[in-house]
Amino acid sequence: MTKEQAALKNALLASDLETIKAMLPLDPPLIDAKDEHGEPLSHVAARESNLEVLMYLVEYGLRVNLNT
Repeated sequence: MTKEQAALKNALLASDLETIKAMLPLDPPLIDAKDEHGEPLSHVAARESNLEVLMYLVEYGLRVNLNT
């Protein structure tokens, strides 16, 4: 996990939308990053249940698989 990925994970855990908004344009592939356990960082955001952060990630281009 890179330091940028770790910083994004921390921002997601803290629901720090301003930091997330600042980071993603600087490194767009971060949206598809995984943590040290191989979990997509988007799952971290979903687990934290912050709808505002999730909506931003989807609007930014997060690929969402709605198959169950």
